[in-house]
Amino acid sequence: MIAIDFTSLALLLGMGFLLLGLLPVVRLLRLTRSRSLRISWSFLGLMIIGFIAGYAFLIAALPRSADPILLAVISSIMVLGSLFVLSVAFLSAQTVSDVARLAELERDVIIDPLTGIHNRRFFNDRLAEEEARFDRTGAPLSLIIVDLDHFKSINDRFGHAAGDRVLIVTAARLTEIVRAFDVLARIGGEEFVILAPNTNAAEAEHLAERIRLAIRESTITLPGYGEVSITASFGVATHLPGERAQSLLSRADSALYAAKASGRNCVALAE
Repeated sequence: MIAIDFTSLALLLGMGFLLLGLLPVVRLLRLTRSRSLRISWSFLGLMIIGFIAGYAFLIAALPRSADPILLAVISSIMVLGSLFVLSVAFLSAQTVSDVARLAELERDVIIDPLTGIHNRRFFNDRLAEEEARFDRTGAPLSLIIVDLDHFKSINDRFGHAAGDRVLIVTAARLTEIVRAFDVLARIGGEEFVILAPNTNAAEAEHLAERIRLAIRESTITLPGYGEVSITASFGVATHLPGERAQSLLSRADSALYAAKASGRNCVALAE
């Protein structure tokens, strides 16, 4: 039978700290999506289990006939080592949790909560970046404003929940069609914008026409009401030399009004 002395108690305390250290490791495995990091944290968990086994072996095998001072020093070092492992594990878990929380907060700042696409703030920042790139390189830059036709009537007829459903589905379809390097954002109630780098007027018009047809030819299922069809109007403008971002937006907006004045469900190019 193992005698319960200072050395055994100290090593048992160390084992307890190591067992507690497994809790943040499990938490890290739940928080981490990276495969390489999950492997690393799993390896740390296995090491902690190995240390626990080592502590148990020392409790059983460490000769009690050795110098008491030496045993006390060894026991103290082992306890401090387990405390160090516990501290590192908890600090790592807290750091990962804080980083994830900050990333979520940052995402909330730039993401439209209803549709899940970018919002006006993100769009304004990217527009400033692309404007600077245009001034630097002269690469073409186009802007497309999309406005759903008669959206108010959907809210009036079916309710705001149905209107939200239309916006969500439309945003999803826009996401499917726009290219990887385009910037899609919701900038108003039923108004979306597409910032298209390296895209001239003809290419932007073609992209807008593709989106227009996709919206017109599809239907949206509204729970309790069945399927409805919608259309959208488009204003397209291409950045001119020496033009500022506000002017580009204004010309695209004027083109959008021209499209609506022409009967809606069409694409209009800014002069």
